[in-house]
Amino acid sequence: MTGLADEARKEADKISLELQSYRLDEAIQRTLDFPLSFFVQGSLTYQSFRDATVSLSERYNRVHDPAESPSEKARDAAEDEIIRELNKLVYRMASAAQQSADLTSEAPRPSRLSKPIVVLSDCCKEFDRFHLGPINFSIDEGDVLALMGPNASGKSTLLRLILGEIAASKGAVIYKGLPRSLTFRGNRSNIGYVPQFTPPWKGSLRQNLHYYLSIRGVHGSENEKKVEYYLHRFRLTPYQDHTWSGISGGYRLRAALARELLMEPHLLILDEPLAHLDVESQFVLLDIIKSISNRFQQPVTVVLTSQHIYETERFATKAIVLGGDGRALAQGALSELNKHKHKAIYELEMDVPIDALRRALDDMQCEIRGRPPVFIVEFSKQQAIESIVDRLSIRGLSLKAMRDISESSRPHFRNIDQSI
Repeated sequence: MTGLADEARKEADKISLELQSYRLDEAIQRTLDFPLSFFVQGSLTYQSFRDATVSLSERYNRVHDPAESPSEKARDAAEDEIIRELNKLVYRMASAAQQSADLTSEAPRPSRLSKPIVVLSDCCKEFDRFHLGPINFSIDEGDVLALMGPNASGKSTLLRLILGEIAASKGAVIYKGLPRSLTFRGNRSNIGYVPQFTPPWKGSLRQNLHYYLSIRGVHGSENEKKVEYYLHRFRLTPYQDHTWSGISGGYRLRAALARELLMEPHLLILDEPLAHLDVESQFVLLDIIKSISNRFQQPVTVVLTSQHIYETERFATKAIVLGGDGRALAQGALSELNKHKHKAIYELEMDVPIDALRRALDDMQCEIRGRPPVFIVEFSKQQAIESIVDRLSIRGLSLKAMRDISESSRPHFRNIDQSI
């Protein structure tokens, strides 16, 4: 099932399952995403269903507002009614998507790989004491590209090149998938950008979002409705009247994302978004990025820098790993990064000397590097995790943790794995 109508029906079924399991909060978030995924933004159908989803989200928020203090019985009855109406709404939206597909005779959406958004062609940036590149890479529609590497490897420089803030010394950054523009301002209007340290805003969160939209030409009721939608989508409604200093770093990041997505950019650039977030906030960010990049229609392509390897790889589809000298050590889909390497690569956490680990695995045809408490072990042939654990146990070595990193960028970070 690849057509718009079939995908819409599948999404409606998923939301219905969430409701049957009484995961109402998750179902509402998916329902809020539905209009953006399956209807043309700005169309009457899109606006009608967007407003309907916001209305149900608002009712859900009121039910759980401590100031309302509803009884448990009243809250349960209200939630049951919301569940029934949500179910009806998602299947109405699926039916509308079917009618839209029938009217336009829409063909199945082509592979994302066939639609590059940004192409880096022999891209280099030269400074007095540092040289980045050359980088040759295609960032395609719906990609979540992670730029990773040690400090001073050029991640922020590459991000600024893609953003258009600085020009390449050699080569070019070509914006193939953005609406054609001959000016930086024109390109920039199609690119959302959230810096590592979000600048403070004046007034309340809601006022800031209204102001951001108004100076970009969106006024009146549409300004109100778009802001209302994103406040609900990013779960910011309880904080809409707070000032910048009155909310946590995680909610400031959500507010910055909501502000940039108000104009529905084709490309979203995030500089170290995980740097100051707790674990729960990282998962919320993961959900947001997955939802906007996985839209069936009009997906947002995301490029981000990160020092958090494993957390980032939970939602990235591609990666560029930069070395300390600014060269690209590896690039491409995560599943392809280590194809030229050994068949199995594991990260072991254990407090033992590297020589003891080598003796324990001496006949298993492997290369070991690192230092306590973290080692990278690359096997020349596939090894079952159980056999490795058993071997270490027989030799009396205590294993704290083990991770399969065969499809990770982690093995390319050699500079932090050398033994001392």
